[in-house]
Amino acid sequence: MQTTLSSTPILDLQKPLPQPLENRVTGIAATPFLMLVGAIAMTENFSALAIPFGILAAMFLSTVVHELGHIVAGLAFGMRFRGVSIGPFVLQRSRIGWRFRLTRFWVRGFTYMSLPKIRNMRRRLIALVLGGPLSSLVCGAAALIVGEVLQARSETAWVGVLELFGVYSVFIGVISFRPFRVGPYAGDGMLLRALIRSRDDAKQLIAIYALGILHDQNPDGVSWNDRWTRVAYEGTLAPQYYRDLASYFRAPDADSAAAFLEKCLQGSAFLSPADRDNLIAEVVEFASSKRSDASLAQRWLERINSPQNISLLTQARMYVAFEIARDQPENALRHWQAGLELIVQSPKSPAAERYESFWRSWREQVIQRFDPNIQTASKPEEALANVM
Repeated sequence: MQTTLSSTPILDLQKPLPQPLENRVTGIAATPFLMLVGAIAMTENFSALAIPFGILAAMFLSTVVHELGHIVAGLAFGMRFRGVSIGPFVLQRSRIGWRFRLTRFWVRGFTYMSLPKIRNMRRRLIALVLGGPLSSLVCGAAALIVGEVLQARSETAWVGVLELFGVYSVFIGVISFRPFRVGPYAGDGMLLRALIRSRDDAKQLIAIYALGILHDQNPDGVSWNDRWTRVAYEGTLAPQYYRDLASYFRAPDADSAAAFLEKCLQGSAFLSPADRDNLIAEVVEFASSKRSDASLAQRWLERINSPQNISLLTQARMYVAFEIARDQPENALRHWQAGLELIVQSPKSPAAERYESFWRSWREQVIQRFDPNIQTASKPEEALANVM
């Protein structure tokens, strides 16, 4: 008997969650490279292997130079280094410290920077974006000049690699000024056009970095601003995933929320491991609170790879809903108390006040549903420990 798919098959675990892109071998790049290496090996002309590996080295070095340009420009204008992705190597600061991981991307680059305060943000962001293309152009041109000089004195393969690096780096520098997307993200040219020519798009980018400031100041509590969040994730520059996520949080009913959450799951392949864990935490909370399905929530909970990726407030919200679905009111109230501690300790803001009001009303709902004599934890700071 054939099972009929629901309208949210990933959410209901009828279809698998898309495999992360960084765990896939990019066939478009890998296949021709391996075919070329194989063909050269079959001819036993092993010295010719310098050609494909030289191309790979030139592309990698070009990416290094481009991202270093972004980093140097950002630091020069008072920004903070938060991480970088260069080819298969990813170094990024998380809420628990620096983390390094390897991916299967051959050639890609992305720089993560943050601002310490809200001041001169547009000028700083323009400098940050310009740093990459200008670095590629300058270093590429220098490599071509040096390569031509060395070519007259030497015939080594490394001279060819240097010139290839120069050509590719100049190409990257030129094409970076064109407005296009790199996967779901806006490229340098699109970001520059947004910052220079579009007031609304510039506001969106500024709002994204402003939210980053709030998150850096309070990663485990209330670290958002409702207006900034709306501007940051509803504009055209944001990947569709974030627009769907914003729509999920604003959804007027459970069915609409489920539809947007399903879209988020469908578009989750590009997410980092930390963002993926945070999305799964939202699924656990949804399955618990909107579906009252403890079994479904438990199966999603088991898919979280690293709880350390998830803020303590998000964990508290997830576990309150999960324990309610499991009919464990005392556990739910322990997590509720831990969440309240985080909210109260957050910097005062309209968002924090509204969230505290919502959080306190949630406790009343738990008590009305179960038993008014339920006791909360005596040590709320321990409520989130040893749960996974």
